[in-house]
Amino acid sequence: MSTPFSELLIHWFSKNYRELPWRNSKNPYYIWLSEILLQQTRVAQGTPYFHRFIAAFPTIQDLANAPEEQVFKLWQGLGYYNRARNLHAAAKKIAHQGFPTSYQAWLALPGVGPYTAAAVASIYLNEHVPAIDGNVLRVMARFMAIPYEVNQAEGFKAVSLALGTHFKTNQPGTLNEAMMELGATVCTPKQPQCHLCPLQALCACGTPEKAADYPRKKPKKKPIDRYLIRYFFYTENESLWLRRAKGDIWAGLYDLPGQDVTDLNAFQHHNLDKEPFAHLIAGEPISKPEEIKHQLTHQTLYIKLYKINLPQSSPLPWGQWMEHHQLPTLALPRPFAKWLEEHPTLIGE
Repeated sequence: MSTPFSELLIHWFSKNYRELPWRNSKNPYYIWLSEILLQQTRVAQGTPYFHRFIAAFPTIQDLANAPEEQVFKLWQGLGYYNRARNLHAAAKKIAHQGFPTSYQAWLALPGVGPYTAAAVASIYLNEHVPAIDGNVLRVMARFMAIPYEVNQAEGFKAVSLALGTHFKTNQPGTLNEAMMELGATVCTPKQPQCHLCPLQALCACGTPEKAADYPRKKPKKKPIDRYLIRYFFYTENESLWLRRAKGDIWAGLYDLPGQDVTDLNAFQHHNLDKEPFAHLIAGEPISKPEEIKHQLTHQTLYIKLYKINLPQSSPLPWGQWMEHHQLPTLALPRPFAKWLEEHPTLIGE
C-alpha cells in the first residue's frame, strides 16, 4: 500500500535524481561510506572524498586494515575527525563480523546514528524505516506546517508522526532518497522552488512566502572563541610537529606546538621572551606573527602563528622533527595545511 505522498515523490525522483557515484548501487560499503562522508557535508564537497576513499580502499577489508594516519590524511579538510575515527572502527567491526542485516544492527556500529542506520538499511536491505536528516525535517515541516521547533524533541516527534502516516511504500530506500533529494534541490532552506515540487498541491505551505516560516528552529548557540598560540619551528630540511592526543579538536592530527591562552588580552600581549625555548632564539630576528581565523561549527579559532627559523633541529619541550618531504603524508589541521600551501618556500617546494 502506498500514499499519494510516496507515489508522487518516487515518480518525481525517477525523473529528476542526480547521478551520484554511490547511487544505483547495492554495495553496502559504498552506501554506508557515502552516508558517513555526507554527515555535516554537502554532496559537492563530499563526492571527491568518496572517490578518494574508494581509490585508496576498494573494499571494506582494505579500509579496516589501513593505518589510522592514512584514514585521517584522506579525511583531511572534512572536519569532525571523530567521524573518521568511528569510520575506521566500524570498518574493522564489519570486516570481522560482516555487514549488518538490520536497522538495529547498523545502529550498533560506531558512528552510526538513527539517520545513517535508516538510510543504509532502507537502501541496502529495503527495510521500512524513514531516514530523517535536515532535508527531510525541512520537507515535512513545510508539508505539514509543523508549528514546533524541529531541532527540539517536540518538533522531531511531530515530524516522525507525520512520516508514520505518509511513509507507506514497498520502495522505502527510494522514498528516503526522494525526500532527501527534494530537500537538497527543490525544497531548499532559502528560495524554495515550490513550482517544481511534486507535492505542491498537497503541501500546507505551497508557496515560497509561506514556506519561509518553516521549519521553525531554536536558535543555535553562538560559537565560543578560542585563542591559540602556535610556533612553526623549521630548519632547511625539517619542521616540528606534535600529534594531538584524544579529547579535543584535531585529536590524532599533527598540530603545531604551542598553547591555548585563556582570553583575548593574553592572546594580544603574548610574549615570546617568556617561553621555555627563548634561549634558542635569542638574538635571532623573529618576524611579526601571522594571525589566522578559522571557523568550526561550535568554535571560532583565533591563531597567532610565529615562524621561527633555526639553524638546526634543536631539542624543544614538545613534538618531533619531521622532514619536509613527510608533510604531504601527515593529516594536518586545515588551517595549517592551508597555511603551508600558501608558504611553499618554507618547506622547499
